[in-house]
Amino acid sequence: MYTFFFLLITFMAILVHLLLTKQPKTKKIVLEIILMYFLVFTVGLGGISSFMGHIFMGTEIAKSIGWPSGNPFQFEVGVAYLAFGILGLLCIKLKRGFWLATGLGSIIFYYGAALGHIKDMLTNHNYAAYNSDSLLYVGDILVPSIILVLLITYVVTFKKRT
Repeated sequence: MYTFFFLLITFMAILVHLLLTKQPKTKKIVLEIILMYFLVFTVGLGGISSFMGHIFMGTEIAKSIGWPSGNPFQFEVGVAYLAFGILGLLCIKLKRGFWLATGLGSIIFYYGAALGHIKDMLTNHNYAAYNSDSLLYVGDILVPSIILVLLITYVVTFKKRT
């Protein structure tokens, strides 16, 4: 549920920023605005939200994933989400190379999580809500894929390092 919320506010923030900005809407500026909001909202705020869920509601989250509660994975995954959440929020001030590092790290993490969920579905027939529903496909596959495309476009289009 929160995945859709953060995706929605990401698109809303992009739209509002583009409508209100006084800067010329060059390809570079538009791409930077879109990329920054994806990193700040979906990775940053989404990561902080996921951290809070895994740490403070671990039993409920584990049950929704179809995994045993009380497992140390909850703490480890929660801390990983916290790390990416902080990195995502720092993308407001730190740019370019920092965006690339934050984006690539989060992409690897989310794709890895997706593979873990898919493997669990195939080997253990775990079709619990948070293991197999749209959250998997949107949060762990679609969002990092969008960030990957944005990063590749940004790096290829604007090779100059700043």
